[in-house]
Amino acid sequence: GDDVKERGGGGGGSSNSHNGGPAQSSSSSVIFDDPGQQQGGPITQMCNILEAMEDQKFWHFAHDNLSPNQYARIPRDKKMAIRYLIKLGINNTSFVTSWETTLEEKRYMQALDQWEFRGGIRKDLMALLSGLHNLCDLVPWQGRKWKRVGLGDLQDPNARKKYFKKAMLIVHPDHNHSKPAAQRAITERAFTALTEALKQEA
Repeated sequence: GDDVKERGGGGGGSSNSHNGGPAQSSSSSVIFDDPGQQQGGPITQMCNILEAMEDQKFWHFAHDNLSPNQYARIPRDKKMAIRYLIKLGINNTSFVTSWETTLEEKRYMQALDQWEFRGGIRKDLMALLSGLHNLCDLVPWQGRKWKRVGLGDLQDPNARKKYFKKAMLIVHPDHNHSKPAAQRAITERAFTALTEALKQEA
């Protein structure tokens, strides 16, 4: 159908075809009402944000928040495209905030997958501990950060257990309940992965 996608869009497709906007448009001659009737209102704020958005990012946003049929009909001119979005109800800044949050979540979830798995199989405790420092760089980190540990320091089983306990001081849910949502999601995933990897060592 032509229903607008849920707020934030989720990024269902990709960004590899949005450099110049949609290839075709049959709506460039449509006359739209002025979307910024109330100066300083939410619609005006949304228009300002979209107008300031870099072109490739704008077309990516439009693609992710419209159905395929709607995106195929969006005007090629950016200002007209903005009015088209507003007319379809994508008319406040929460759409942009939600969409950007979704993109950020996808980015760090991919990084978490690379940290935890190799060929679809969870890495061993040594590998996970040696790469744990990378997770602290995925988002603006609050609190204690993990210092890089080389594989040579993790060869001994007792040393691995010692570093595992140190890692728990950083990733355990009890130490992260008041942290930002992204950091909580990362530490929860790390906590589960490290705990499961430790069980495999037994």
